[in-house]
Amino acid sequence: MNTTPEPLAADPDIIRAWLAPRFEAPGLVSICAKGNWTGIQTDDLDRAVTWALDQDRAGAEGIYVRVTTVTSRFPAGTRGSARDSHALFGMWSDIDFGNDLHKATGLPANADEARDIPRFAKLPEPTRVEHSGAGLYVWHEFDRPLVIGEDIDFDEASELPGDWQNILLSGAKTMGFGYGTGVKDLARVLRLPGTVNRKPGRMPTLCQVVEDTGIRYSLDDMRKLAADLKPKPKKRTPPKASAGGSKRASTFKQPGAHNGRGPMEVLGDHACCGEILMHVGATYAEQYPGTCSYCGNGCQRWNRPGWDETCSRDGIAVHKDGSAVTIRSDNFPGITASAIGHVLSPGQLFAALHHGGDESEASRDIIRAAHGRDGATAAALALPAAVLDDVRQATARDEDDQAEQPEPEEAAEDEPEAPPAGSPAALLAEFLEQLQKYVHLSDHGHVIFALAVAVSSDLDGEPLWGMLVGPPSGGKSEAVKALDEIADEHVDDITGPALLSWMPGKNPKPAGILTRIPSRAFVSISDFSTVLATSDRGGRDTLFALLRRAYDGHVVREVGNSPRPLTWTGRLTLLAAVTPAIDNFSSHTDALGPRWLYCRLPETDNTHKKATVRKRRKLDGLAELQAEARRRASALVRAARRVVAEVELDDEMYDQLEDAAMLTCLGRAAVPRHAYGKREIDGIPVIEEPARVTGQIVSLAKSLLALGVPRGQALALAGKCALDTVPQARLMILRHLAQGEPLTVSEVRRRTGLNRHVARRALEDMEVLDLTTCLRSQQDEETEETGFPSTNPWQLGAEKALVVAVFDAQTATEQESDSEDSPLARSVGYQTPTPQKRGVDDLGKRSSERSGTRATHTSGQATHQAAPPPAPEDAGLWDVPLEEPDDYWAEAS
Repeated sequence: MNTTPEPLAADPDIIRAWLAPRFEAPGLVSICAKGNWTGIQTDDLDRAVTWALDQDRAGAEGIYVRVTTVTSRFPAGTRGSARDSHALFGMWSDIDFGNDLHKATGLPANADEARDIPRFAKLPEPTRVEHSGAGLYVWHEFDRPLVIGEDIDFDEASELPGDWQNILLSGAKTMGFGYGTGVKDLARVLRLPGTVNRKPGRMPTLCQVVEDTGIRYSLDDMRKLAADLKPKPKKRTPPKASAGGSKRASTFKQPGAHNGRGPMEVLGDHACCGEILMHVGATYAEQYPGTCSYCGNGCQRWNRPGWDETCSRDGIAVHKDGSAVTIRSDNFPGITASAIGHVLSPGQLFAALHHGGDESEASRDIIRAAHGRDGATAAALALPAAVLDDVRQATARDEDDQAEQPEPEEAAEDEPEAPPAGSPAALLAEFLEQLQKYVHLSDHGHVIFALAVAVSSDLDGEPLWGMLVGPPSGGKSEAVKALDEIADEHVDDITGPALLSWMPGKNPKPAGILTRIPSRAFVSISDFSTVLATSDRGGRDTLFALLRRAYDGHVVREVGNSPRPLTWTGRLTLLAAVTPAIDNFSSHTDALGPRWLYCRLPETDNTHKKATVRKRRKLDGLAELQAEARRRASALVRAARRVVAEVELDDEMYDQLEDAAMLTCLGRAAVPRHAYGKREIDGIPVIEEPARVTGQIVSLAKSLLALGVPRGQALALAGKCALDTVPQARLMILRHLAQGEPLTVSEVRRRTGLNRHVARRALEDMEVLDLTTCLRSQQDEETEETGFPSTNPWQLGAEKALVVAVFDAQTATEQESDSEDSPLARSVGYQTPTPQKRGVDDLGKRSSERSGTRATHTSGQATHQAAPPPAPEDAGLWDVPLEEPDDYWAEAS
């Protein structure tokens, strides 16, 4: 008899029941799945249910629904943005639990503890609670869906979820737990109840509704809750004048709200240091005579565990009948060294004795003991019954079980609304504001990247060489020139002799940039494009060779008129600006590519270009504005350099950046091709090890954090720059293949806007690198040799898991950083590029291809420009045989 259990499958009844109310709201319901983030946007309930079931049968890792309806369908390959939102249903949470199931630490251990977080945040009873398999979605819904732009304006609709997530964070902190607030954007998707959570490494679990109270709230109710409960920023020194206005008295009844005290506060209320000490074997000795320098009263002397008459009698002082304690004995068993000699509250004493000083874990232990849950330690269970009763009441689930307690002071949020004056974050905001006076910026990413490269010169290890890549007059030079005062040397262009040479004459001596800079130096180059444009290939090769050695920290150059070899040793940090023409110079990529990290400027539309022209039209005092920007940039970089060495990344950031570095090494590996004819692949590619690029990306992330950039935005920008370093034709193709749909060469060309020959060669290059694969038949190979594209589709290759993981992590980080509160008042993240729209006539595209146009790329999107004549080292890149027919006719036949 077959005893194999049936695999877990989606429940169509649960799916339909949950989705049905969504279809009563204005707009389209958006459903997506892991690996197919575009999904569908529909007003047909039957189609939505069928699509979800189809995805489940295909083994989708997760199926998700957006928290809002949307205005229209998304272009293929995109996930939609906050601006696509149409109707808002309510406020949500995404509370992860189980520390072995998530990368984050300090999470609730189980669903019961996760469910307590909204209560500790003093939120009312929710409309619905959903169990996702490893987390809880707690919904507080409006009494009707709110149409954005009619019932609520977009700004408020965007800000209200942020306040809500910070309220939940304060509740989690009160309990000693962590909570991620990055789920506050209107483009957020949550798992669909009735579908299966198949996240790798976990038992498949059905996502389902576990509570449904039906309680709903008006918009005014939600506004009042947010105003009353959102954490207030901590006061800083020196104090700043703040807007007046006292906290409004709440007349709205909050069912199920608790008194907000955490276990640490409860222990302090009960003055139970004596009971905690007795549990570990300490004993009361006597009352100290006189007064205590700490509390002003006579204190108790206690003996540590194992004390005898030969030991010191001045080991433990208990203050105010157990309200606090000072342990002076370093022989106290189990006590953490950091706790010795300090006045400890009962909670701190408990944490120091039983949890290594970790108050968060101590709080969780006490909550488990109070509720009789598994995992509580004997020490927690031995706390006085009155303490455990009080903790139980503070976390009670029903209002009737709670004791009336005075309203405590609101929990304070760690991050202030504005950074302290003089901090790098404040200086960064001031610098960007100054730069905006004479440069129209739609994105700050490349400016902050340039600042971070300058800051990184104070780090140890291999240097960070940054390259700003963008069109002429795109703002690259202004970002570089703003650093003129802080740069040890600034040049407009560079040559080999300009780096290191010999100056003959009456006073012969070494000359060049390397002789004028200190051993640890930062050098900026306004225009690296002049190097690429020079016809002196020998001089260019000399420069590249010198730069390679300068990156490694030691240069030795033999010059004919020098009596001795010229040498230089040090650590050189470089920042350069260049046009996208750099992508066409394969010799540069081979010679220097592994040593540069790119930051590509985003493409601009006509609106941006007009705004740029208008800003310069009536601009007075440009020189003064630029001088002030240079002064502010110098002060900012110096402030960040003072702290950058102390910046550490968390494990999650390291993991994500290491994956991005591995993909970068694969994606930018040079694939040798024959120099003439059809340029067939004629060698084995050499793929660099990821250590160097990982070090560069980590240095960039640390420098961004030192500048005061929020964590999410720093991670987004560092990941963007790693991907920017991959040749953009390859990157665009990988983004589309990562959606999971196999594509022919013709379809890749249409979706990316690339020349078909470039698309095919990029696919072939990446096949050698295990990034793509195409199962060809003999007929297909012969067809390709005659010039016709193969009709077989391409898909991701053996490195599929890495590619998908990197793009998913980067997209999630970008979306989170877009909604992240920041003194910069905007994101520095990188938007996933939108593929070319298909509304353009294909024949028009083909006509432009035949007339010698090609696509150039900045931020992963394509725009058609006239192709410059190929450089000598690129001969053959664009010289496709004329007899190769257009794929339009191949398709038509």
